[in-house]
Amino acid sequence: MTEALLRVEALRAGYGDAVVIDDIGFALGEGEALAILGRNGMGKTTLILTLMGQTRRFGGTIALRGTRLERLPTNRRAALGLGWAPQERNIFASLSLEENLTVAARPGPWNVARVFDLFPSLAERRRNFGNQLSGGEQQMLAIARALMTNPALLLLDEPLEGLAPIIVEELTRTIRRLTAEGVGLILVEQHTQLALGLTRQAIIIERGRIVFQGTSRSLEDDPAILTRYVGLRGERGPAASRGIARHPSSPRETSP
Repeated sequence: MTEALLRVEALRAGYGDAVVIDDIGFALGEGEALAILGRNGMGKTTLILTLMGQTRRFGGTIALRGTRLERLPTNRRAALGLGWAPQERNIFASLSLEENLTVAARPGPWNVARVFDLFPSLAERRRNFGNQLSGGEQQMLAIARALMTNPALLLLDEPLEGLAPIIVEELTRTIRRLTAEGVGLILVEQHTQLALGLTRQAIIIERGRIVFQGTSRSLEDDPAILTRYVGLRGERGPAASRGIARHPSSPRETSP
């Protein structure tokens, strides 16, 4: 049996004494992309932070390519292959754009030249300091910096939040290119239809628990689930017209 890229089992975590996510479990294969959906405050970002070791874990396991991570600090998880572009971006204001990239670099196929090919507009701003970049440029830089760690799995937390439509379109094309190239990816995103169009698998989190787990396509085809847990009116997403490849298999789906 082939080992999953990421396997999470019975994960419980939160802050202080409060449990925010409870009994979370899923597996992600090599090169697969997963959307994590749900309304605000339901535990999506807490799940990402828990994968990176930024919360208090009460139980459960996290394994990346068979290596247990749950007791490791954040820097060790990054060294083992978790790349993270946080919601806050965390750009170093006093470093140039290029220095922001190289400070996090690890050996591998992703280097400065390759990320500038992915984000040509960043190449034009390579000597600008972090505090001289627009919000869209900072978001591109956050993703590029995560890629410079040469991750096995890229975690993107709300990468499209608060950005102008033209930047959303550019980042959507970039994420689609990454998934087409086989980059393993977990995407937390409020733009539900875009997220479903960019991924093959999806889960919905409601009050810290998974209430749907299956293919992105099957979720697009279930307006009742979308309306109940995400707040959409059930319109079909644009994934089919974008030519996004899907897994032929359909994992289990659960709903109360």
